[in-house]
Amino acid sequence: MTPVEDWSAALRQRRLPTFDPAAHDHLVVLAAHPDDETLGAGGCLRAAHRAGARVTLVVATDGEAAYPGLDSAGRGALAGARRAELHAALAEGGVQL
Repeated sequence: MTPVEDWSAALRQRRLPTFDPAAHDHLVVLAAHPDDETLGAGGCLRAAHRAGARVTLVVATDGEAAYPGLDSAGRGALAGARRAELHAALAEGGVQL
């Protein structure tokens, strides 16, 4: 694991550009699992959407494998619940898909 001090030093050496939501007409967000987009980029998604950007969200899984002991029906139900949670979280953040 990279120590916090190393990350902090690297950030001090580089000035990251300011994110201007109005400067983008299309934003593509890739997320491994449902809720990663909300936790990792929710603010950017909302700001860009409000500024008029088209948002494309790609989520690699439905989260159905989170509990390996589930049977097929259980995995299907979990996937459906995760999709519903994803849409609800985006709607709460002001992003409509």
